[in-house]
Amino acid sequence: MQEYEFKTKPFEHQLEVFKETKDSPRYALFWEMGCGKTKPVIDTFSYQVQKGAVKTLVVLAPNGVHTNWITDEIPTHCPIKLRTFCWNSQKTSTAWFKKELKEFLTHQGPKIIALNYDAVMTKLGDKAVRKLIEDTSDSFLVLDESQYIKTPGAKRTMRILSYVRYCEWRRILTGTPITNNPFDIYTQMKVLDLGYWKLHGLDNFTVFKQYFGVFKSQQFSSGTVELVVGFKNLDHLKQLVSANSSRLLKDDVLTLPEKLYSKRYFEMNPEQRRVYDELKNDFVTFLNGDVVTADLAIVRLQRLQQVTSGYLPSEDGETVHERIGGENRRMACLEDVVRDVPHQGIIWAKYTRDIEEIAKLLGEECVTYYGATSHDDRIKARQRFRAGEVKWFVGNPDAAGTGLTLVEAKTVIYYNTSYKLAARLQSEDRAHRIGQNNNVNYVDIVALDSIDIGIVQSLVKKRELSGEVLGDELKEWI
Repeated sequence: MQEYEFKTKPFEHQLEVFKETKDSPRYALFWEMGCGKTKPVIDTFSYQVQKGAVKTLVVLAPNGVHTNWITDEIPTHCPIKLRTFCWNSQKTSTAWFKKELKEFLTHQGPKIIALNYDAVMTKLGDKAVRKLIEDTSDSFLVLDESQYIKTPGAKRTMRILSYVRYCEWRRILTGTPITNNPFDIYTQMKVLDLGYWKLHGLDNFTVFKQYFGVFKSQQFSSGTVELVVGFKNLDHLKQLVSANSSRLLKDDVLTLPEKLYSKRYFEMNPEQRRVYDELKNDFVTFLNGDVVTADLAIVRLQRLQQVTSGYLPSEDGETVHERIGGENRRMACLEDVVRDVPHQGIIWAKYTRDIEEIAKLLGEECVTYYGATSHDDRIKARQRFRAGEVKWFVGNPDAAGTGLTLVEAKTVIYYNTSYKLAARLQSEDRAHRIGQNNNVNYVDIVALDSIDIGIVQSLVKKRELSGEVLGDELKEWI
């Protein structure tokens, strides 16, 4: 076989990992966002195609990120001729989609399909993946943002693990493998080897948790509950994880401008404060009364957060009952911030209601990108912002916080944020990555004496715990 020729010149760290792992069937790239972890995977696949070891690449990624593989990454970095297919959940019932999918599945040459994680939970998506992998031994499976399968018993996790044994070649990619606690790493490493933890004496998830977690029994009126109060043996976990993975931070391999953090505080108006304090007191009573499921706790915390934005939601956290009287001071604070920004920027907001109101404020100066945005409109929004046609990109981190390159932005504003560490880190790095030539200003809008402050503190603690397992040097943040 002749020497592999790159279509685009790799950075030194990309070349190093390619040389070390190009013949390794299973490996994890835990590289921070912006380090360019997609390229070594594309080059490894292309190299193995040329050797005759693989023919089909199946990429599973968050919605929107999967599109980026087909529209941007493959055309840029892949040196071989192949056929590609991008899953579009909104068009699966069309004759065009069915025809294209059939032609793709029966194509005999090298090919790449990219699906979002939700697609494999549909009958059609699951059937397509199985058609590609079950009848051959030449499939290469990639899980991009692999933290999406961190929950061991989830249906999506079980579905994806059922694909693993058919794919000799596997890669998991994420800059945030641990977003809540060390237990997050369990199923991600099983993708590389279904028997990985058993090989090291940890037969199942229960044993895994007991070995790395510290538990305390707490008595409630409905019974005794084992609560996680700490973690142990993290040096051993770090050793086990690092054996089949590479961890890189942007500061290790790239010379990028600084991230600059600041906060803009505001006082809730008197009516907001009254409603907020009443809800907070009810919540504390609720917590002290009995066992609280995670889902119920999250809904009540969401209600508190939404009150700081000036409206009173229902129990599901979305349906608005009424606008709280008085000025929406969070929006007024945002208006003050954007007025002083002379360049392009990103505004992240957690809730649909907030995104829609921000869009009304900014009018023709913005594009929006969130759950309700169609596949085609997402592409147009990204293209318009990158072309400089609009000043502001307004999005939800869960929808737009991964996979996009938005280095035209020099300011990133968090209208509000969530407890999700991955969403925060990923969304920060849409602007701070290769191609950014300016310092990036991050502005958090924070309601005084509110849940906003607790959320920031929680994110910092989660990042510190993740860093302990992954070996990251801790730096001041937010």
